This record gives sequence, structure tokens and C-alpha cells, in this order.
Amino acid sequence: MELAVGRTRNMPSSNKSANFICDPVTWATRLSPRVSGEPQPKEPLTLQVYTQLDDFRALEKSLEELMDLYPGASIFSSWDWLVSWWESFHNTQELQVIAGFDSDSHIVGLAALYISKERFLRIVPLRCLRFIGDGSGDSDNLDFLVRPGFEIEFASKFLEYLVQLRGQWQIARLNTVPRESVIANRLEHLLGGSRWTCFIALRECSSIQLPPAWDQYLSTLSSEDRKNIQRYRRRMEDRYSVRVYRCNQEHDLPRCLSALFRLHQMRWQKKGECGTFAYPERRQFYERLSLRLLAKNRLELWILELNSQITAVQFAMRYRDKVYQLQEGYDPGHSADRVGVVLRSEVLRQLISEGIRSYDFLGGVDQYKRRWGVTPGNYRDVTFANSWSIGSVVINSVHYARALKEWLRLHLPRTLWRCLHGINMILSKNNRF
Repeated sequence: MELAVGRTRNMPSSNKSANFICDPVTWATRLSPRVSGEPQPKEPLTLQVYTQLDDFRALEKSLEELMDLYPGASIFSSWDWLVSWWESFHNTQELQVIAGFDSDSHIVGLAALYISKERFLRIVPLRCLRFIGDGSGDSDNLDFLVRPGFEIEFASKFLEYLVQLRGQWQIARLNTVPRESVIANRLEHLLGGSRWTCFIALRECSSIQLPPAWDQYLSTLSSEDRKNIQRYRRRMEDRYSVRVYRCNQEHDLPRCLSALFRLHQMRWQKKGECGTFAYPERRQFYERLSLRLLAKNRLELWILELNSQITAVQFAMRYRDKVYQLQEGYDPGHSADRVGVVLRSEVLRQLISEGIRSYDFLGGVDQYKRRWGVTPGNYRDVTFANSWSIGSVVINSVHYARALKEWLRLHLPRTLWRCLHGINMILSKNNRF
């Protein structure tokens, strides 16, 4: 098998109205008020709001510097991701990027948000605050960027600004926030007061914590999976001329991305689904994003060729010592060759040799992910509104509807429950982003 690495590094849908009821999360209890006795930073902090993309573009250098300072930063908070997403998906949404600056005019906090126009139960119009990247089904790990030491003041100033802005939004939906987010923890603390109605939801995610050596990683898998990884690779080499490589040249991007789109669509169309790359906005997003990531050595676009034909593609991104696996495509005609398993094992082998310590599968803990030795985790969805507002009524309705749904699931006859669940799924399908 030929493995072409290309470089060595030693260490990183749609815009339709939302359906409020059908997010795949589990609602937790409402936050209760808390009292804060934590000290505040001595330096004053001022906010500046960017509502035009050209103004936001000027923050690229400052945003990258802030990412370097924030321990929890991920590729989904990068300027490359945020701007590429906005260029591709913004439609008629309103940009609302909130930046905090210290007394020396250094950026110390950033909330990259937008205001979307949505409908609750397809009737009630709402204006929702979301992270840039949320709503299209492409982004996870969405978070604030805050310089250490400014978490308390930035969170307070952020909520003060939202109070002033309350005539322009009804609900804030801060989805897929990492559990370890310091600023989100602080916000949850502040949102426990009587001014706010707030609920926290959890959704599953998973990642592989990678050891320093490939053999060490293999030892964490079951004996069956270890044998299969080796067996599939040997069998493939006996049958084909095999090449695995990472796309690291701009002139190769069109061919590699085209293969990703085509193979991904083939798999889903075989299942009777349209596939995520059926939408031109998403293809455009991946094309723009890939160019920017490649220029900064953050693109992990891996290809498997059998007899010079691309049969598997994996699209991932690197930041620091972490790689985020985003999309994949495999030729259904080579499913018996286990092209996906072989490609992932070769990618993991190479990433471990380059010092990568985490391979993030992002949302979900599917069975195929478990076979790779993932550690399950959770994102938080933080949803809040001003108390005694239409937004408060809506999110309370969602919470209690979910509680009723769970009660019905536990107490109704199974046949009746399945019938009701099927009707709900049909209604939900017609109201996705």
C-alpha cells in the first residue's frame, strides 16, 4: 500500500425555517437562581457589535490571536469556519458579532452570532439568536472565545447587551456548546436569575483519545477489530493497487471534493435519501472552507484510491493537537472491501505519528464509532429568553411538551405510541432547516 502523506506536522443545508420541537436533545431541568461572589477583572471592558461582513473580516488577525489564548478553542470558532459558513448560508439572516475589548483596545472576547427568522409550530414568528454555524447541520463545538481572566466580565456585558437588544430577538439558542466551556458555565450561572427563563439540553458526542503510538492505540480495541483492521488491509493490497494520500495541493482540491460529494450522495441515494451535498450552498461552503483551511495547513482531506480510482474520501479539520472528522463518502460498489475501515485506520495511524491526541467524531455515539474506541461525551444546548416574554412562553411550552412526550412514551400501549411517533416524524421532516 502506498501512503502519500505530503507533509509532516508535529503537534489541529439548508436555511429554511426551524422546527422548534424536533431537536434531537434531552431537556434538563430549568436553572435555579444563584448568587455570585466571584471577583471581577480590574480592567474595564467595552463591547463593539459588527453587523456587516466586511467589518467582521477586519477581525481575522485579532480572532486568530484570541483563539491562541483561549484553551477551549476549536476549529469551529476559527475565522475560516465562521466566514465560510456565513458566505454560504446567511441568506437573509442578520449578522450580530459581539466583540469585547480591554482598555488597551485588545480583543478579549467574541460571541459570533446571528439573528434568524423562524416559526414556532409553523405559526408564531420568532427572531432567534444563534451561533454562526448553527442551523445548517454542519457545525458542532460552537463556543465563545474569551481571553482567560475575562470570562466573568464578558459574560455579564454580553447579557447586558442582550437586554438592551431585546426588541430585536425573542429566544437565544446557543447549541452544541462544549461541556468544558468556561464562558458557558458563567452564563448558566447568570441566567439563573429571575430576569431569564433558561433550559439546558444535552446531546451526545464522541471522540477518540489517541496515545503516542499506533500499537498502543490498537491495544485499546477488541481483538476482533484489531484483526479485522489488519486483515482488510492485506486483502485489499492483494486485490488492488492501493494508494492512500492527503490532499495538500490547491489544484487537487476540485477533484477530491467532487469525489467526496459524489460518493457521499451515492451512499444516501441508495438509501432513498437526497444526501447532504444535494444542496449547492453546502458544496459551495466546503469549497470555500477547504481553500482557507489548506492555506493554513488545517485541512485533513484524505483519499483512498483502488487501481487509480477514488473509492473513499474523509473530510476532517485540524486545530492544535485535535482533528475533527466532519464528512465521509464511500463507493457502495466497494463496500465488501471495507474501504471506509481501511482509510480510517490509515488516517489514524498517520495522525498518531504526527502527534495528534484527539480524533473527534463530533455528534452522536453510533455503533460504528464505538468500534474505534470512542469516549462518549455531551454538548450543551443553552436556550433562554427574557422572562414574561413570548420567547419565555415558547421555550416553556417546548420543555413541558417534551416532558409530556416522555410520559406518553412510558405509559401508552406500544402500538399507539409508534403511530403517534410516526406522525410526529412526518411533521418534523417537513419543518427542518
